[in-house]
Amino acid sequence: MKVYLITIFSFLVLNATAQKKVPNKQVPVKVERIVEITEDVAISTDSLITESKIDFKEEAQPTKNFDTTLVPEDNFTKEIDKLLIEIEAVNNATIIGISYIENELKKDNSLAMNGFYKKFKTALASEEVKKYYRNLFVRIYRKYYTEEEVIQLTSFYKTELGKKTFKNMAIISSEAMIDATKFGEYIGRRIYAESNK
Repeated sequence: MKVYLITIFSFLVLNATAQKKVPNKQVPVKVERIVEITEDVAISTDSLITESKIDFKEEAQPTKNFDTTLVPEDNFTKEIDKLLIEIEAVNNATIIGISYIENELKKDNSLAMNGFYKKFKTALASEEVKKYYRNLFVRIYRKYYTEEEVIQLTSFYKTELGKKTFKNMAIISSEAMIDATKFGEYIGRRIYAESNK
């Protein structure tokens, strides 16, 4: 059975939609320009997720080929937890995954896939998944930041500028990727044309 599984870019998840969600309102994926978000909107998950086509073979239990170690429960982790709450990182990762599943259900609502995706959606909302996301983010922040930097980040994201920065980050990243892709294609075509003179 072929299904689509989710691979969430950690950078985009960490910087994804901290704004409050407005039901049934999404920014289109193929936008030319967005200068500034002036109201709370939900970002389309299409720009935040890549698909991996997987063939499931008969196996009793899948192997865990990802980090499941416990994170230290020290003061540093407590500070990271405060930041994760401020930017709603775990909640947003869960919302992105569930939104993706809901979109897949619209594309393929066959009986077999409907049952699979509904179970997948339930699993994504589980405490097991939330705990995994939390530990994942804790590991990443511990790797790239000091405790003092995490405290400063949390303070910054509580300010109006911090909220605006976080709110616009996914849009800025998405817009930059659109133009960077076009620029890369242009450079490639130019080099190809010059090579064939």
